[in-house]
Amino acid sequence: MKVYISATQKDLLEYRAAVHAVARRLEIEDVAMEAYGADVRPPLDRCLADVRRCDLYVGLFAWRYGFRPPGQESSITELEYREALAAGKPCLVFLLAEETPWPVDLVDRGVDGERIVELRKELKERHLCDFFSSVDDLTAKVTAALADVRSGRSPARGPADPDTHLPEAVRSHYCKQLALRYQAVPVDAVSPRPTIGYLTVGLPKVFVEPRVHEDARPEMPLAWWRWAGATPGGDTGGLPGVVNPQEVERLWEEYAAKDALSLFDVVGDPGRRTIVLLGDPGSGKSAAARYLALALAGACEEPRLAALNRYLPVLIELRSYAAHHGDGRCDGLLDYVGHRHQQGLTGIDQEVLEPYLRQGGQALFLFDGLDEVFDPVQREEVAAQIATFANEYPGVLSVVTSRAAGYQRQTFANAGFDHFTLEDLDDEQITRFLDNWYRYVMPTPPVQAQRQRRQLLDMLRTSRAMHEIAGNPLLLMLMTIVGRSHPLPRNRRRLYAHVTDVLISEWDVTKQLRESHGDVPSLDPQAKRRLLRHLAFWMQFRESGPAGNYIDSDELALIFRDHLVAFYGFGNERALAMAHSMIDKLRRRSFILERYGLRLFGFVHRAFLEFFCAEEIVDRIENDPGSWGLDRLRALFRDHWADPSWREVLRLVAGALPARTANDLITLLATETTEPWPPLNLTAPPWNLVLAAQCVAETPQPADLADAGDAVLRRIVLLVEHGISADDPNLVDLTEQELLSSIRALGPNWPSRNTFLTWYRRRGVRTSWRAGSAFATRIAAALSTTEEHLEDLLVRELQPGRERQAHLTLVAGLAEAAGRLDGADSGRRRYRDILLAQARAEVSTAVRQAAVRAVISHFGTDPDLTEALRELADSPDPAVRALAVQSLGGRAELTDDVRDVLLRATEDPATTVRRAAVAVLTTRCADLPDAPGTLQRLLATDPDPAVVQDALSTLLALPEHAATARTRALHRVTGDSPDEVRRCLLTRLLPERPDPQEVELLLKLAGSDGSARLRATAVQRLALVPDPDGRCRARLIDQLEQDEDASVRAAAVTALLDRGGTDDTCRSVVAHAARADEDATVRLAAVRALAEAHPDPRTADLLLDSARRDPTAGVRLTAVDLLTGRQPFGQATRDLLISRAFQERDALVRLRVTRSLARLADPPDPAVRECLAEQVSRDPDPNVLRAAADTLARHGQTEGLLETLCRRARRDSYVGIRLAAVRTLCRYGDPDAVTDVLLERVESDTDPTVFDAAVCCLTERGSASMAVTLRLMRRLADQDPAIRARIAAALGEHFGADPEVQVLLVGLVRDDPALEVRRRAVEQLGATLARRAGVPELLLRLADDDDWEIRRTALLALTRHHYRDPRTRQLLVRLGHREGDDTVRRLAGQLLATLPDTTPDDFP
Repeated sequence: MKVYISATQKDLLEYRAAVHAVARRLEIEDVAMEAYGADVRPPLDRCLADVRRCDLYVGLFAWRYGFRPPGQESSITELEYREALAAGKPCLVFLLAEETPWPVDLVDRGVDGERIVELRKELKERHLCDFFSSVDDLTAKVTAALADVRSGRSPARGPADPDTHLPEAVRSHYCKQLALRYQAVPVDAVSPRPTIGYLTVGLPKVFVEPRVHEDARPEMPLAWWRWAGATPGGDTGGLPGVVNPQEVERLWEEYAAKDALSLFDVVGDPGRRTIVLLGDPGSGKSAAARYLALALAGACEEPRLAALNRYLPVLIELRSYAAHHGDGRCDGLLDYVGHRHQQGLTGIDQEVLEPYLRQGGQALFLFDGLDEVFDPVQREEVAAQIATFANEYPGVLSVVTSRAAGYQRQTFANAGFDHFTLEDLDDEQITRFLDNWYRYVMPTPPVQAQRQRRQLLDMLRTSRAMHEIAGNPLLLMLMTIVGRSHPLPRNRRRLYAHVTDVLISEWDVTKQLRESHGDVPSLDPQAKRRLLRHLAFWMQFRESGPAGNYIDSDELALIFRDHLVAFYGFGNERALAMAHSMIDKLRRRSFILERYGLRLFGFVHRAFLEFFCAEEIVDRIENDPGSWGLDRLRALFRDHWADPSWREVLRLVAGALPARTANDLITLLATETTEPWPPLNLTAPPWNLVLAAQCVAETPQPADLADAGDAVLRRIVLLVEHGISADDPNLVDLTEQELLSSIRALGPNWPSRNTFLTWYRRRGVRTSWRAGSAFATRIAAALSTTEEHLEDLLVRELQPGRERQAHLTLVAGLAEAAGRLDGADSGRRRYRDILLAQARAEVSTAVRQAAVRAVISHFGTDPDLTEALRELADSPDPAVRALAVQSLGGRAELTDDVRDVLLRATEDPATTVRRAAVAVLTTRCADLPDAPGTLQRLLATDPDPAVVQDALSTLLALPEHAATARTRALHRVTGDSPDEVRRCLLTRLLPERPDPQEVELLLKLAGSDGSARLRATAVQRLALVPDPDGRCRARLIDQLEQDEDASVRAAAVTALLDRGGTDDTCRSVVAHAARADEDATVRLAAVRALAEAHPDPRTADLLLDSARRDPTAGVRLTAVDLLTGRQPFGQATRDLLISRAFQERDALVRLRVTRSLARLADPPDPAVRECLAEQVSRDPDPNVLRAAADTLARHGQTEGLLETLCRRARRDSYVGIRLAAVRTLCRYGDPDAVTDVLLERVESDTDPTVFDAAVCCLTERGSASMAVTLRLMRRLADQDPAIRARIAAALGEHFGADPEVQVLLVGLVRDDPALEVRRRAVEQLGATLARRAGVPELLLRLADDDDWEIRRTALLALTRHHYRDPRTRQLLVRLGHREGDDTVRRLAGQLLATLPDTTPDDFP
């Protein structure tokens, strides 16, 4: 809720602040002039606009009339009040009591005095005013009034009886007509031809409530919008050069700052009476309007619209109304409704409807499709009529729908309409739509429907382009319709073609041109497609990424012109004029192209640009083979596969080409474009392989792609051997989300599938899962036919042992295979039985849970599954019992046996099971007559707070059970239940404005309950309770001063200041706690609360005292932070910081003090400079030293600094100080001044980290390289192996080109007695010297070293640098066959997969 606070400024400043505080404490958004920032609008315009946007007006009036803006006869304060009246806003008016003493200089005389007396008189006559005499008095009264409004006890909407003036027979007949008219979704216009087979779509069955965003979204491409949301302040390469990225980010941030709301919450909000609902084409505007009408007409149940119960729904299609009004068949909106009634259509007699509305009858008028009124003048006239209608009938709720493109908001904004924009469907909403669609619409067996649903969801997850357009409800519905007879994703090109055909049909170019240019030839759909193909081709090749989907209006006009000249023979001048006419139409109404700002245009979705570009490429291949031969296509794929904005284009092109050509291009993607894989984790997924798999999956004739299918599967085998595991998230994401879905799309029809299956049966089934991934097994399951009985192999190889991962892989493979079975498949029962056996296995709860989920997911529609689930509900594993209960509770029929299981589950000792049971009871309460009684029992006895809270919430929503539930809950609050149960019940039970009995309970609990957590909760609730007699405040003070628990005292601190406002007593009590409470938590809470509530000199003095004297470092640190949080600092704060820099014991506080000193001045004054220099010289903490030195160096204060740092680097006994000094010298020291001390550290420092820092500094500067090398070599005699290891690393990394160093490293590998030194030396050999003569032979010998790390390093070096050496392959094959060492075998296999020309047969 949003409230506008109006009052004169000078005399009521403190009172206004108190009202603002009340609103914020009640979590009500408050608006007033003092919060305004810079604005181009005059203050009065801003004020009046905000009044219209608010839900409630609060007026404070004393004896000043207020400021009159230039040109106005009334003051801003009176104008704000008049605007609230005109907009129909509820008003709360508070007048200063006449007997209250008031300063003479704050009482107007003369004309203004007369005006305020007249205004106060009018206010008292028009409103039930309240009178205040002080700030505290006003605070209490405003708190009570706002709480009443918020809780609904003072409703914002009028209390008119909705049934008084409309005969029930009329309402019933009208609602039946409305339901008949709008229940079915009209799919004829968007269905593919030929007919789709009598498909009937009932809107209530498939509708998913959308979310809306307050205000209109700025006009820009979705790709730019997503860029702004995903990469604020990041790379601007995705935007066209003419666009200011900072402006895009600003628009996005302003829009995103406003909450996204559910549509029904907005429509049902009592504070909103008039709404404009904007959206893109196909975003569901009309569907939302129709669903609202159907719900209020009783055609479907919608509990979330209960606030509008018995509102009369009136749906007016504005295109039809405009036609009737334009030719004189009706004279206004109500006359149109009556006219339809006279024609026997959906309407109501005007003589019945108009009196009903005038006498306060409640109705929801839905004005659908303002953008469908094509004539701009007529559209503005209709908008004005709607605004007038809404003002004339204040009992009517009005919702207007319109496309966002071209919408002019002035008329509705001036009339006080709130604007909202429909958001795209998110993933959860898309899933719900598909669930509804395949459950209620598709006339197919349930198993087949679920398989089609999973295929579509897989496609959306793996295709960025498809996912982008699926957020549009119309396009999502088109996907489901096309996918019904043409399985997706193999027919994505067909889907694109159909979707674009539907959109093209709306672009009536011929009509536009004939209106302006006389008789012109018809531009048929084929001509429009040709034009869009040419445009998309030009845009895609011009620039990739999001920036590619834009074109300047002048460039667009030239492309349109050239097309009209080339295909219709128009002259250049006439064609250009026609092109500008077409563009002008796009400015006012979007089709498949739309406007993005003043001069930019683009495709509605980038996916359409990619489709039309692909179609143009295919057309050129077919019609110009000389220019578009195979070599050019190979170059196209080779050059663009790595660009994400080209992948969809290439997929579509590959799917449209002849099989021979596609086979060649896909094989190229899988093999020739492959980058050498690194020996360990991939730096990025191999997208060429992903794209190749997607192309195979989408080809019309996959059987003709034997070479391509084989190449893809061979690379996938190598990918699996390379090591797919959780250690490499790039591969996990790639395989699960991209590759598997492509293979799943073809399944056993994948060409050359035996390439993979042969390897899997020979080796993969025993090895692939050991890396932690079931990917290979799932691929094998997807590729296998049921006749091949892969399940036998899986059971034989994976079931006997007790390895958890083997059983998880077995379950994953069986689940994958089960997903392809239909209801008639004879193998279904065997798969289910194996999974049920795993659900009872003793290996691991993770295995059991995975098996149960697979059974439920793939066999949930089996009629006889209920018995198996009932058995699982008795499993010893509580997680399995919970899953079984959830599944049983979701079945359509709840038999007596199922009800018994649910009842037993509510008594289960495991919390997870009881929670699952309660979730079923709450959602299926209407189907379970005994559910309320069971919930009452759980409410009274269960020890789990989540169970109790769910039970209470459900019972409170049932009027016949709410009172009993409330009584039982209160009994538990005051009884001996667990603290968390009592606490959650107390929070759920007591509203923000409890009644006197509930206040007494809070006071009792806060003062005497045995649980500290409950006392603290009660104290927190007391902060929100009206307190006319001061008892709540007294209790809070008592708890702060006397409660033995620190958490209660801390809660009392916050509560006192939250409710106390300007109360000096509360402030004094809290200030005393800040100084004297024995617990640091309380002192900390008090310090923070005072700083927030009373940022004045007294609080500053307290903070200074706490920063000096508090015994706890955390409190001192907070006090310093609060003192220095705002600049400029005062002198007292400056003196405190300087003193604490020397006296503070805690290093973290000193560090904060030092950083605060750095912000004092630029440059620092002498005292601060001296303080910082002393910290560099003496402070024992490295962080403080660095912070002080950084500040001095940044301001050029290096005199003496380097000398001090050199001294501390040489002499300090603490390694942290030496390290900090060395690093700071490296940053700021002159090479000539610091080289000697750094060389000294290299030669003598005993700590490896200081040694490393000195070496790195010297080598980065390139200074004294010879001296560094000599010192490193001399120090190899050091007895500390950690130092020698660091020397080996430094020599190899920085001086590896020196022949003497190379010899030295080889010697260390062979002869050093310390294993750590040898490891470091081998690392350097592999990293920098692997190609030196003799090193490969040494690495080959080290591959058999006794130390695993040395062997591993040698193998990695050989694979990276000598992968073409046959000895490397022979070594890896030999190690891969080595028995008894799984670690070496797995590494050898992983490295072998990265070598060129490796095949699946190379692996043992």
